Amino acid sequence: MNDNGNERRLAVKVIIVAALGVALGRLAAAERIYEPGMEAKRGGKSVFVAGKNPTPTPMFGSNDRSRWATVRALVEDGTFVIGLRSRPDAALAALFAASTPLEAVTIHAVRLNDRGIIFQDSWQSVDKVLHPETGEFYSSKPPLLSTLMAGAYWPLHHGLGLSFENDTFLLVRLLVGLLNLLPLPLYLWLLYRVGERYSTRPWTAVFLVTAGAFGTLVSPFFITFSNHVPAVYAALFLLVVLLKIDRDGASAGAAWYVLAGLLAGFMAVNELPALAFAGMAFLILARVSVGKALFAYLPMMLLPLLAQVGLTYLVLGRVVPVYAETSSVWYQYEGSHWLPKPTSSGIDYAYLKETRLAYAFHLLVGHHGFFSLTPILLLGLVGLLMGLKPAAKGGTSEGPAALPWWLAPAVLVVSVVVIGFYLYKSNNYGGVTNGARWLMWLVPLWLVAMLPAVDRLARWRWGRGLALLLLLLSALSASYYDWSPWRHPWIYNAMDNAGAIPY
Repeated sequence: MNDNGNERRLAVKVIIVAALGVALGRLAAAERIYEPGMEAKRGGKSVFVAGKNPTPTPMFGSNDRSRWATVRALVEDGTFVIGLRSRPDAALAALFAASTPLEAVTIHAVRLNDRGIIFQDSWQSVDKVLHPETGEFYSSKPPLLSTLMAGAYWPLHHGLGLSFENDTFLLVRLLVGLLNLLPLPLYLWLLYRVGERYSTRPWTAVFLVTAGAFGTLVSPFFITFSNHVPAVYAALFLLVVLLKIDRDGASAGAAWYVLAGLLAGFMAVNELPALAFAGMAFLILARVSVGKALFAYLPMMLLPLLAQVGLTYLVLGRVVPVYAETSSVWYQYEGSHWLPKPTSSGIDYAYLKETRLAYAFHLLVGHHGFFSLTPILLLGLVGLLMGLKPAAKGGTSEGPAALPWWLAPAVLVVSVVVIGFYLYKSNNYGGVTNGARWLMWLVPLWLVAMLPAVDRLARWRWGRGLALLLLLLSALSASYYDWSPWRHPWIYNAMDNAGAIPY
């Protein structure tokens, strides 16, 4: 088939415009929806109580509400405090200490006087921590991203008079659009350009950008405020800069190293395990220029991290982020969602009813599987294995894609470290969500890594058919519950309906 590069690029632009239009449409209609089927699974405890409908909101649940509460508090109140629990006076505290167990119940109810943004109707969230000394509630989410979003909200509030009390839908949709959708065309175009440069067949590059647009679990998160989409963008942009510096060699200017450092640091503050990729990027850059890696990349990489640490200390008086210590007093306060109870059920308490081996299975190939929900990533695994073959000549890996020799081992090492970290340290699926969101930032690395495999399959009709089948199944997962990413994956629901989920 004759290839016309201009026509191919026009076709890719159509794909990108369509993807952006779909995302804009979903964002324009973003609103929390209460499905009767989900309510029935909560033991018949419907949110529609006493004839009162829930307050309409464009915020989907605890995760984004916690962040939005910080944004609102910062701009409207000038504080990171999103709630307050009144502390008992000395007389009440003494009475509580000397009370009988039965009396303590009444006194305890009196002293729990919780108020503030995070307790307002449609703003409630379980993702909050309680300062053990001041009785102040804070978001459990790292503060830097919320502070940056507050910077975007500030002129809208103080300059245009918009407020979350009166303009919630407009503000949430506008600010989420700036965060998640403004960089989307660049993200997809760069995916295409990488595919165009490192493959021999036009079909491969078009497949890559289509997979990035419609075939991963990144796109469901376009309509909500989270750390995941910014981390995905930063990971791909960093990889593109690394590829450029590798191509240019010693002639690459220091500005590219500065940009790589900022991207690596921003990626890591949004997904702390991404420090593994930031460290790997340093080693890759040091191959080209030790001086620029040390004095241009490294300081800029540390800048966002130091800003995160500084803000955490300013807000909470501690350096270690609170989300890293869910067993601490910050989480384990009276009334906390994270305080295990004998009747606790649901996916947040899966660790009480499944082994570590079962968790590993479901995180990789089970109901929240990295590979089972987006099987196009299996092509990434094949591409990585192809890239590990001995170099042919000229410093490139064997095969038609001619990616740099370091790409496959770098992505494999980073992925093993990150996945191993979660398998060792965590037992959490990320709550009610559409997949292994902890691993989402790895997706663009695996998309690029699939190029040799897709290029090989593109030679044959059956190969293209297989790739399209994997894309179909991946798009199914990506579009399942497309009105909210905070829903269980289809594999989980199928297993749950079959009675195979014990929690």
